[in-house]
Amino acid sequence: MTTLAPLRSLLYDYLYPELSAQLTREGTLDSHTRSMLANTLRQTLTSYAVYIPSRLVQRHLQQPQPGRVYGTFWHGSLLFADLSGFTVMSSQLSMLGRQGSEEVSGIVNQLFNALVDEVTTYRGMLLKFGGDALTAFFDQETS
Repeated sequence: MTTLAPLRSLLYDYLYPELSAQLTREGTLDSHTRSMLANTLRQTLTSYAVYIPSRLVQRHLQQPQPGRVYGTFWHGSLLFADLSGFTVMSSQLSMLGRQGSEEVSGIVNQLFNALVDEVTTYRGMLLKFGGDALTAFFDQETS
């Protein structure tokens, strides 16, 4: 059995209501509940980490401060990439029906796969990706 009193206030913000209630009722947790708690926290972090730059995730893991909003300056370079002429090309190819849609998807996937490979090769962080655009950050500290 493990006592979680020091961590309780931090954990409540990250748990679904049933686990939060169980922490309130019990001073210690059995191995099954600890395992369930760890899995819940891991799944939550994994699902959020997809949408949050890895640098922020690492900072939050190293210095957790639930509910605190803060800002910081990063030194580095931003890359904004947008496909020129995508809307025109997409509308023209969509007139071909399914074949045109597959062609658009193939072109976009091929281009963005190459761009993402370059971003990761140079240790960049993909900040946003959607439609015909992406935003990446190259941190001066890791370059």
